[in-house]
Amino acid sequence: MKKLFGLLLFLPFFMACSSPSDDPTDTPPADQEEEETIDISDELCDGSRYITREFKDYSTPLIGPYKAVMTQREYTFSKEGKGELVTYVADNTPRGYTQSKTSFSWSATDKKPVSLKVSVEGGESFTLKDVEIADGKLTSEGEDWSKEMTIDKVFEKSDVKSYSVDMAWSKSTASMPPYMICLEVSPVRLNVKTENGNVTYITHEYGYQAIEIAMPCYQENWGPMQYWDSYIYACVDTKSPYYPYSFCDIVAEKEEKPFSEDGKMYFYLGSFSKDTQKITMIDRNKEYQLQ
Repeated sequence: MKKLFGLLLFLPFFMACSSPSDDPTDTPPADQEEEETIDISDELCDGSRYITREFKDYSTPLIGPYKAVMTQREYTFSKEGKGELVTYVADNTPRGYTQSKTSFSWSATDKKPVSLKVSVEGGESFTLKDVEIADGKLTSEGEDWSKEMTIDKVFEKSDVKSYSVDMAWSKSTASMPPYMICLEVSPVRLNVKTENGNVTYITHEYGYQAIEIAMPCYQENWGPMQYWDSYIYACVDTKSPYYPYSFCDIVAEKEEKPFSEDGKMYFYLGSFSKDTQKITMIDRNKEYQLQ
């Protein structure tokens, strides 16, 4: 009887000292929950270019104010913790931009908020804090990088959802004989949306300067200039030895061009009438579909 009474006294004491964590069905307090593991490497290293652009304001009497890309940096990451940085710097020359390439190393934390450290070979080292990759860009504290496709061949026409252009323009006349009718145009940004991602091409000729594109014409026996009805395009040359991924040209053609031809893509921007000598262009920053 004494032994039984002693056991009954000990049992409540044991139950009172048991910890709730001894029960496998109990949920630990919120402050003890494991932090979520975040791995941005798949998104970061999918072959896209992460791009930063620095702009400067300019103006001409005909087209008014415009913005030009002065520096463009393109970071491409690989899962080995390495990468390549391509930098373009605007230059007032026919080629328009100088290009340099260098390697970098990178590392990222695996907990939120994610930090991304980049160390450029022989150059700067910096850390982006609170990094997120979504909606076609990489965001961090105080900085956004555009996530853009790397394209070395023409798109399938059906893959292009829409395109738009950001530019300022005006009709003008060449300042030197034979004084042809021209399109004066600021540096252009051609934005293309596809089923697999987006990309922005910039014009390169003479970098930050506005340029003139002559309307196709001919002259007989030193007579007046004769013009053709012509078509104006932003042309992306995927076979260019200099700028295969990042740049485009503005061209005027005597005949309508197909969307793709010989490694080039043609995005319609406008037209010129030989009868009225009027230039008509698509609206700035409005999205259009390929026809």
